[in-house]
Amino acid sequence: MIGGFTLNEYLVGLYERAAPGVPAMFTIRDGTRIARVPVADILAVASAGNYVEFVLRDGRKLLMRSPLSAMEDELGSKGFVRVHRSWLVNAMQMTGLTPDGSGDYTVELGTLSVPLSRRFPEALAKLRAA
Repeated sequence: MIGGFTLNEYLVGLYERAAPGVPAMFTIRDGTRIARVPVADILAVASAGNYVEFVLRDGRKLLMRSPLSAMEDELGSKGFVRVHRSWLVNAMQMTGLTPDGSGDYTVELGTLSVPLSRRFPEALAKLRAA
């Protein structure tokens, strides 16, 4: 049975590497439910204890048991930027960047507002360039 799981994860990995013209997908394991969502629909990922919470464009919030650092490693190559010790944002979904004083900013992702800490100057540079 272990071989079946290995094959399944291999096939899912192949599917997640999108062909040209096909949106890249990401698998979120929300408890016993598995949700496959386009990466472009993920606005942000927030730390929630031993879990991460995915905030989707349609307003849904899905939980997955994983450290935020693991999601940063996985989603960093897909355009996500660590902007705070508790937040990753999809740089391509940013609609605004507002200074809050003392070097901090607020990243606007549609109706969602996420803090950008002054401790992440490389994130500010990436978001300004995006």
